[in-house]
Amino acid sequence: MKLSKVIPALFHLSLSATCYAAKSFSASNLYYAAGLNTQQQTTLFQGLQSAGIKVLRVWLDGQSGSEKGTTLEDFNSLQGDSPDAWDDTVLSRLDNFMVHAHEYGIKLLVSVHSYPIECCKATVH
Repeated sequence: MKLSKVIPALFHLSLSATCYAAKSFSASNLYYAAGLNTQQQTTLFQGLQSAGIKVLRVWLDGQSGSEKGTTLEDFNSLQGDSPDAWDDTVLSRLDNFMVHAHEYGIKLLVSVHSYPIECCKATVH
């Protein structure tokens, strides 16, 4: 086989693999995910699924009130003001959220730290 035919074929295969790799991973962030009610979650997951999003990063920080026009169900941070102060409400909520996400083929990436929160207050660790 001539080299002039092999190089274009290899280039085409390489380009196809690159395009496939770019389409195979899409992600987003939602730091107040644990505060969404079931209907809000369904709306979120339907939108993410239709956009091809496969991964959603969430945080373990507390949230209350509303965020960007979305009313939230209040929950505390996982860790309070001391190393032995824990509230696992957010874990329970994220467990349920994860099961719901799985129904739409979406995986969660759980971040234990949130820069916006950590930059504004002292932490115990």
